[in-house]
Amino acid sequence: MSGLSMVASRYAGALLSLANEQHCADAVHQDLLGFQKVWESEAEVRAFLTNPVLAPLKKMPFFTAAFSSAFQPLTFQFFEKLLKGRRTNILGEVGPAFDVLYRRQMGIVRVMVSTPAPLNEAAKARITQMVQASDVYKGGKQIDLQIQIDASLIGGLLVRVEDQQWDASMQIALQ
Repeated sequence: MSGLSMVASRYAGALLSLANEQHCADAVHQDLLGFQKVWESEAEVRAFLTNPVLAPLKKMPFFTAAFSSAFQPLTFQFFEKLLKGRRTNILGEVGPAFDVLYRRQMGIVRVMVSTPAPLNEAAKARITQMVQASDVYKGGKQIDLQIQIDASLIGGLLVRVEDQQWDASMQIALQ
């Protein structure tokens, strides 16, 4: 979980344990993915929720109106606890930390591929085969292949599997 705070990781672990006990880990995961999209795309939401001048009780009506009907009760209670406990500094880190733990629990290996142009199905299948044959894969049950178009790459591709990276870009080949 490189880059994520230890505090966020511990909160995420506690939430995953509770979600497992209540048999709602999949739904909580979806809630957190949805919240993360809002967190990353809405600067006003981030600024409001992390504003140290505003008391948690002033933030709760907004948070309730925006998210209570969209979240599982456990997810909403979790965020409520973070807000009331003045842990707003980790709101944007809990989702990614939970995602790492959830994927590990489910045996899902995330493979991020950066390429200058879209990949056809044969190329995607070949990348999946290469990952499955690697030491990094470690018998994961499922591969979550994410393709990102990066126009700054001259050619080739960049593949990240969890914390490891393979650089097969033209820039590296030319060096």
